[in-house]
Amino acid sequence: MKNTIKTMNLKTITIITALLVTIAVCVTGCGSKDTSVKPANAQATVDDENETSSDTQKEDNTSNEPSKEETSTQSEGEKQENTTENGNTTESITKEQENKDEESTANKNTYTGEYKPVTLSFTGDIYLSDILYNNYTKSGLTGFLGQSLVDRFKNADLMICDHEYPATNLPDEYKADYQIYTYKAPTEREKIWSELGVDIVTLANNHTLDYGEQGLLDTFDALNANGISYIGAGKNLDEAKSAEIREINGKKIAVLAASRFVPNTGWYAGENKIGLMTSYVGTDRFQMLKDEISRLKNEEGCDTVIVFVHFGTEKTNQINDNQPVIAHGYVDSGADAVIACHAHTLQGIEIYNNAPIFYNLGNFLFGSYSVDTAVANLTINEDNSVSANVTPCKSAGYVTTEAEGEEAQRILKYIESISVNVNIDENGNITEKPAE
Repeated sequence: MKNTIKTMNLKTITIITALLVTIAVCVTGCGSKDTSVKPANAQATVDDENETSSDTQKEDNTSNEPSKEETSTQSEGEKQENTTENGNTTESITKEQENKDEESTANKNTYTGEYKPVTLSFTGDIYLSDILYNNYTKSGLTGFLGQSLVDRFKNADLMICDHEYPATNLPDEYKADYQIYTYKAPTEREKIWSELGVDIVTLANNHTLDYGEQGLLDTFDALNANGISYIGAGKNLDEAKSAEIREINGKKIAVLAASRFVPNTGWYAGENKIGLMTSYVGTDRFQMLKDEISRLKNEEGCDTVIVFVHFGTEKTNQINDNQPVIAHGYVDSGADAVIACHAHTLQGIEIYNNAPIFYNLGNFLFGSYSVDTAVANLTINEDNSVSANVTPCKSAGYVTTEAEGEEAQRILKYIESISVNVNIDENGNITEKPAE
């Protein structure tokens, strides 16, 4: 009996021992695999998620295109989904990341950012003469324009100038014999406007028909070929009075032009006749232009309307009687600013009903004239108000440069002294004088 019990005890002990060993091996093996695979994969997936989230945030501030880092991270996520043993965990994290990517893309598509003010710059009379062109062929743009002005031309959101000549290759027999002075430049020179970064030119002046209607048609073609928009002239009256409209930084901006000085009425654009938009007080054209300004504001929905007008008495800094009548008429019709040239010299500035009026910018690049001149700068603010600034310049010997130091302050003080009601600080910023 004892031997039987002893034998049973030994068998029982053997079985129990075997079970314990088996359990111990299993526990050890499973624990080792769990530690070496699962946590490593889980940590890698979390790290990838954090990296991708960081990259997505960076992309929100730059571009809608996926970055190389995002593409790389997405590929790595796909590899993990195919190789990891815990597929459910990886699939869950991948879906979570896809949701984050979709949310990030939605944010990028709806993000508008802060308003960036729109900048416009204007110059007076420019003529691409033979000597100026020779300087250009030798030294490029800086052969006739200072580097700081070249930069200003290129950096303005809209750069607008007075194109004071026809661009044509016509011989001199086409020249207007009733003009004391006539000008023209070969059509190949029009590329300079594009190279300067000029966006719009006004053709409403007293020289664009110096070589007749064909000369003006040639000018249209040359400007179009070089991507330069023109205002103030057209193949008919509707074209001549039409504004150039641009949308920049969410603002709809219209610029139109007219001349109050032409040699004769034959220069007027007609219903079916090539010519210029004019603006003589008391004529139907003056009223047409005011009506067009109102239409642009009230029907076209333009935020800002600017008129570039050719008027004033030559070679004097005095504003004549008709200039305020014309400029105020534009503003009363809805214009937000008025820019002018023609006098060959600087004239004063006025703030009228919050609209800046530059009565004359003078010659900017015109032959051998040695004059003080300026660039008129406008800034369109978020509330559609217009801030004004003036850059003082010197033009002499077919080269125009930005004035500096004492010379700049002299010109700024001079402009202020001949102005109607403005203060100009040392940086050229223009403000209305307080009412007395």
